[in-house]
Amino acid sequence: MGQSGLRLDHLGVAVKSIAGARGFYEALGLVVSHEETVEHEQVKTAMLPLGESRIELLEATEADSTIGRFLAKRGEGLHHIAVHVDGIDAMFARLTKQGVKLASDAVRVGAGGIAISLCIRPARGRATGDCWRRCRAAGGSGVMRFLMIHTAGGEGSVALADSEMAPAIVAAEVLPGRSSSELLVPTVRRLMAASGWLSSELAAVVVVHGPGSFTGVRVGVSAAKGLSEAWAVPLIALSRLALLAGAVDGGEQMVHAVLDAGRGSFITGSIWGRDACGRPW
Repeated sequence: MGQSGLRLDHLGVAVKSIAGARGFYEALGLVVSHEETVEHEQVKTAMLPLGESRIELLEATEADSTIGRFLAKRGEGLHHIAVHVDGIDAMFARLTKQGVKLASDAVRVGAGGIAISLCIRPARGRATGDCWRRCRAAGGSGVMRFLMIHTAGGEGSVALADSEMAPAIVAAEVLPGRSSSELLVPTVRRLMAASGWLSSELAAVVVVHGPGSFTGVRVGVSAAKGLSEAWAVPLIALSRLALLAGAVDGGEQMVHAVLDAGRGSFITGSIWGRDACGRPW
């Protein structure tokens, strides 16, 4: 057992039907040890011990529930990783003090009467996680899907974000080195196809417009503008400095952002975090 009693407790797997899914695990030699319906979470659970850990199958009892929405958007698969800690109240207070984003404002009771507290895991991708938060803030309520492009830094990245998902970044891929010009558009097409997204479903194409390398910015902005016009969807331009500012302060104070421009030079900007999201072009 690691520091503070940390150990893997279980893996939560979302399934359409526990009855239909358990056969696979039982064929592996696993046996369901406990089944339960957690009414306030609108979920049925089945625990299968695996060594010192467990696999928890999760079946939604209502379509408009956390698991129901997860299945509708992403299908069956890994939903969460649960870690056991000694003294969950103390850990909850510690994480809250450190500013870790939590899914609830108090420790709750889950399956088996176990006290739980959920952390929102960091989004995948480079600047795309912060980019997503700023776009959602600007876009308001409702289901929104964004294609996000960032080629202003040393490495590029492409990501897809969905307002109904947790985490919001549903797919992301890094464009290594100076490969953005060759890989950007094919990567966009591949991620969109793999996720089953249509261009007509996008709320906007989002691009980081610098500061950064001239070539990188040109590649990203040109591709984003071309896709925006071809698909007839809005284009949102974001500054790297604004993304840094928006990620730091929560949006209500002045932040002085700094980027290393190389050769002993730096790029700076003083930005209100709430202004991090650009306007449609």
